[in-house]
Amino acid sequence: MTISVRCTKDEYMRFCARRRVRWPLTVCGLLLGAAGGVVLLLGAARMMTATVFFLGGAIVLLWDTVLLPAVRKGDAGRRYDRSRSLPAAITLTFSDTVVTVDSTEWQGTLPLDAVTEVIETPEMLGLRFGAEWTALIPRRVLTDEQADDIAARCRKEETA
Repeated sequence: MTISVRCTKDEYMRFCARRRVRWPLTVCGLLLGAAGGVVLLLGAARMMTATVFFLGGAIVLLWDTVLLPAVRKGDAGRRYDRSRSLPAAITLTFSDTVVTVDSTEWQGTLPLDAVTEVIETPEMLGLRFGAEWTALIPRRVLTDEQADDIAARCRKEETA
């Protein structure tokens, strides 16, 4: 299966800004807010403490859900503008055990067992090859069957 793709700046920014599951931070924000409620119920003399807990919880939740994705999105836009390889068109040819990459920046063949993570979002399929490179495939160029097939091949190699 051969796929030619070019990831747009907007697609790349949305992919980088996606909310990752970070439950410890979310739980911390909720616990701070709950602690503020408990302190408030214990008496009005502790109003300042309750306010600090509430504000702390709100700041943690706001950071995790709104501010951090916005920072990531802005950073991704700047990274896309500076990069020569991100806006370049790329051709990926998948076989049973390897993916052949052909772009203006580099060419090569990578084994599918080198995929360290498959990242699936509603708009993008990402294949992470260690810290060095992530192949970003917009779902607009794939059928559902193709996306499932690629992800299954890479996951099979991950677990082997």
